[in-house]
Amino acid sequence: MIHKRWERKLTKSIAGRKTTHLIQGLGKNPMKMTSMKIPAIEVAGTAYENMDFVFADLEYLSTASGFELDGILGFPFLSMGKFSINYRDRRLYLWDDPIEAANGLERLSQLHPPQP
Repeated sequence: MIHKRWERKLTKSIAGRKTTHLIQGLGKNPMKMTSMKIPAIEVAGTAYENMDFVFADLEYLSTASGFELDGILGFPFLSMGKFSINYRDRRLYLWDDPIEAANGLERLSQLHPPQP
């Protein structure tokens, strides 16, 4: 999900097709959202191709968290490989190789053993 403030800039620079959806949340009225396939995006030095993104107003999350959010990584992205989230250090670790992932998770657990 990408903050809607990026929609105009991205759609001008990418010759992609936008699709509009009506999404019903917990409120009474459905919300209009736009989705688009982005040909390539880089996260933590790794390129990902042909990812689908939805543009949405993330201002309420920015206000609540105190961070300026540009987007949220969701299941389609995270399901592409192995990952670990270190909440204490605010870090996301990504691995392409399952063996590297297992070794990395073992190293992380040694650095931050589970608390009883």
